[in-house]
Amino acid sequence: MIRNIERLLGILTYENKIKLLLVLLVQIFNSLFDVLAIVSIYPFLAFLSNPELIKNNFLYIYIFDNLNLSEKNIVIYLGLFSVLAILINQFFKIFSTWYSLKINLQIWLSLHNTMYKYYLEMQLQ
Repeated sequence: MIRNIERLLGILTYENKIKLLLVLLVQIFNSLFDVLAIVSIYPFLAFLSNPELIKNNFLYIYIFDNLNLSEKNIVIYLGLFSVLAILINQFFKIFSTWYSLKINLQIWLSLHNTMYKYYLEMQLQ
């Protein structure tokens, strides 16, 4: 498998290698947004299941005392934060899928054109 990857990288141009690197970075950020979306649900569900958590947890006390929020507002803001994180995650998934397909087709077209030119210019015997 490593040999196949080396052969593929040998065929690709420098520009295509950079594009593949950008696709890799977009996919890494996509996975980080997935983690953020999943983690954003925890505080909301934790507070819904145990409203006394705000009185026991140092981080909740610090954040919500500085923001001067009531318990109803806390639930609303935590819910909005969770929904917003999930929406951002989904929009980034759409972007990353679109970008990956775009780069995939550009590389395919480049390789296809290279092969086409090679066969057109080939000397027949």
